[in-house]
Amino acid sequence: MAHPGYYWLAYDWRNLLPSCIVCNEPKIINGKKVGKHNRFPVVGAHALCAEDTPNEQPLLLHPGVDNPADHLIIDSSTGMLGHRTTRGKACIEVLGLNLRDQLVDDRRNACEAARSLLVRLIYDRDQKARQELQSIRVGKRTFSLAQNTVIVETLQRLL
Repeated sequence: MAHPGYYWLAYDWRNLLPSCIVCNEPKIINGKKVGKHNRFPVVGAHALCAEDTPNEQPLLLHPGVDNPADHLIIDSSTGMLGHRTTRGKACIEVLGLNLRDQLVDDRRNACEAARSLLVRLIYDRDQKARQELQSIRVGKRTFSLAQNTVIVETLQRLL
C-alpha cells in the first residue's frame, strides 16, 4: 500500500519545524541522495493514520525533543560528524551533514572559535569570552554541539 502522506500532521504545530533550504531540498552529492524533502525514515512501519502515529519510531532527530549530543559526536579538528546511535547516523546520511564541504568547514571553524574563547578566558580572564562560552554551554550559539565538544575536551585535558 502506498503511504498516504502525513496529511493529519499538516497543521499540527508540533510537526512544523524550521529547516534550512539546503537540508530540506533533495539533491545528489558525491553520488548520494541527500535532503529531507519528503523522506521520513522510521524503524519498522510508517504510520498510515493518525491513530498509528504514537507507535511510529522516527529515525530523524526532533530538535525540540532530542538532545543531539546523545546521538551525534564530532571530530573537533576536522568538523566531521560521527554517530552514537542509528538515529544520529540517519540524520547524517539523510541530511548529508558530512557531504557538504561548507557545513563541515563551518563546524571546524566554530570549534576553532571555541578554542579561542577558552584561551581568552584562561589567559586573559576575559569576561566577554566567559559569557560567550556560557551561551555555548546552554546551546544558544550556532554549532553549539561542536563548540561544546571543544569545551569538554579542554576540561578533560585540564583536570
